[in-house]
Amino acid sequence: MIFKNIKIWIVGSFVFLAIIIFMLFVPSLKETEINCIWSDRMKISEFEGIVDKKYKDSMNHNKPTILIRKKGEVREVHFLNDKSSFYSSVLVGDSINKKKNTLNVSVYAKTKKEIYKLNYGCDE
Repeated sequence: MIFKNIKIWIVGSFVFLAIIIFMLFVPSLKETEINCIWSDRMKISEFEGIVDKKYKDSMNHNKPTILIRKKGEVREVHFLNDKSSFYSSVLVGDSINKKKNTLNVSVYAKTKKEIYKLNYGCDE
């Protein structure tokens, strides 16, 4: 009986130690690396149209989301981890335009035109 408990303890200790070693040596993505991935994805994307809806997508980790309508088509764009004031400033009905290879988004409202630079905390 004592030998059985010792074996269980030894096996349990070995598994615990293996998990700790695995966690130390397997690289994990840091928050800035994840943000830079989002920045790269957003940089290559392109969109243009009227903001049809703006919401936090509760089914998708509460990602800040905008639905953009152009010529009857609706496109969903997520702005997760963006630190600029773009998402909080844009309103339903605004016209927006973002070209490829840039993080600048032009917003055309009824009374003004603003250009926002999306900011993910990465060096460009």
